[in-house]
Amino acid sequence: MSQQAEKKKLRDRFLAERRALTPAQILEKSLLVHQNLEKLPEFQQSKVIFCYISFPYEVSTQNLIEKYIDSKKIVTPATERGSREMKLIRIKDWNHLERGPCGFLQPKKPFREFEKEKVDLTIVPGLVFDKEGYRLGFGGGFYDVFLKDYQGFSIGLTFEDQLVEKLPQEEWDIAVNKVVTEKQVL
Repeated sequence: MSQQAEKKKLRDRFLAERRALTPAQILEKSLLVHQNLEKLPEFQQSKVIFCYISFPYEVSTQNLIEKYIDSKKIVTPATERGSREMKLIRIKDWNHLERGPCGFLQPKKPFREFEKEKVDLTIVPGLVFDKEGYRLGFGGGFYDVFLKDYQGFSIGLTFEDQLVEKLPQEEWDIAVNKVVTEKQVL
C-alpha cells in the first residue's frame, strides 16, 4: 500500500472514531488535555501562543483560548483561498471570529499579521499523532509549511485514543516537540 493510501486509511479511521464521541465527551477529555498542557513549563513561560481554533471533533481550544486571552498574546491562524500558508493573527475577543475559506473559525478581516518570530509556543492540531511527535492532519499541509522554519516550541494536542506507535512519514513531515493527551505528555 502506498504512503498516501495508508494515510487516507488512517485519516478515515480516526475521523470516524472522533465522530463517535459526543460533545460532552470531547469537552471532558479536552479539559483534561488542557490541565496537562498548563502544567508544562513551556506553556507556563510562554508569552505568545499560536493556537489552532478547533473543529467540532478535535481537542477543543475555545476554553483554553478564552482563559488566556487576557494574560497571554493569543495568535490564531487565518487562511486565504488558494494559499497554502497560514497568516498569524492576534485575537483579543473570541466573538471577533468568522468562518474562513477552509471552513474553520478565523479572525474577521481586516486583520494585521503577527510575526512568526515572536511566537514562543505553537499548539498544533492533528487527527492522529505518533509517539515521536509526527502527526497526520487533514492533508492540507498548512502546519508542515509553518513548522518547517519555526524556531519556537511546538506541542500537539490529541486524545489518547488518537495516539499510535508510529505513523508513515514523508520528507516534509515535521514532528512537534511534545504531544499532550488527557492521560500523558510525550
